[in-house]
Amino acid sequence: MEADRLAAWRGGFGRAGLTARRVAGWLSVPGCARRQVLDAAEVPLPEVAGLLGGPPARLSPFVHARRRTFESLCADDGLAALLPVVRDGLALPVRAGRLAAVDGAAPADRADATVRAVAGLPDDTLTLLRDPVLPLSLGGRERLVELDLLLVTGSWPRHVVAVRTFPRQDGVADPAQVSAAAREIAVGVLALRALTEVSDRCLLVLPENASLRPVGSPLDVAPQVRRLTAALRGFGDRDRVARLLGDAPPLPDPATDEAPARVAAAVRALPHRFGDGCLGCDLFGFCRAEQEETGSPARLGTAVANACASVPTVDAALALADGSRAPTGAAEAALADGLSRSRAALALAGCGGE
Repeated sequence: MEADRLAAWRGGFGRAGLTARRVAGWLSVPGCARRQVLDAAEVPLPEVAGLLGGPPARLSPFVHARRRTFESLCADDGLAALLPVVRDGLALPVRAGRLAAVDGAAPADRADATVRAVAGLPDDTLTLLRDPVLPLSLGGRERLVELDLLLVTGSWPRHVVAVRTFPRQDGVADPAQVSAAAREIAVGVLALRALTEVSDRCLLVLPENASLRPVGSPLDVAPQVRRLTAALRGFGDRDRVARLLGDAPPLPDPATDEAPARVAAAVRALPHRFGDGCLGCDLFGFCRAEQEETGSPARLGTAVANACASVPTVDAALALADGSRAPTGAAEAALADGLSRSRAALALAGCGGE
């Protein structure tokens, strides 16, 4: 079976469970076959990145401590600090808060406990589940997705409340971080919809300014849910993803001396698509270095890569601009014309020239 090929290709690496953050990352790197294969094979990306010489960035101890403190403050005294924020932000009659246990060492046991907890949500109550696991359908195949915590209202339809640590400064939060949070929240919303009715209207709870006072902002994740639904439909075909492997060599045992070189060879053999969204991927450093080595226009960003289309290198694009390379096809002809006119404009402005 093709699915067995994926497991065999994972080699000596342990099987990594899916997290909401990892699933949300698929919306940042659409069309990247490299990530599709690595995720479908359930490869631990941080471990692979470490062997490739570019371990993912870690949050500072200060950020970790601030997150733990803020989450504890929100959870204390029966979620007392969150109740007025949820009532005001979602206009819901939330009168009480509760913590529901998600028992079980194995993900499957925790998934069963999460399903039971969601089925028993009391009305007019905000429920917090720590380390829940939700089943999520990927192209007809059920997978388990792990979340750090899940806050759900008991009213119909259910509403998801997400707690994040980045601040809302003078009423405005960082747009990039809000977008990332929206993608991750959409994973929980979509997974919950297999169990209960869930609204697209969620509440994002952040600390206000430099304080730890929680404030809420309504957040509509309908666009992210639609994109994620389409992404999961295509991603879930493990047989199709396995075919993307082609002749890529299998990953080695990560404990061996030759592991870094063999991992690099296996990853390089996978087709990929580099762009602006890759910044949050664990393999960003490796893939960026790869673009630099080949002189790919993608190193300059998604807009440049899209404009250059099939032009393989930055040097080839510059050759189109000065006429030393003849365009092949309508796309290269249009690019050559645009680059030529830009070059002429820069020369007239005194920024360059012959």
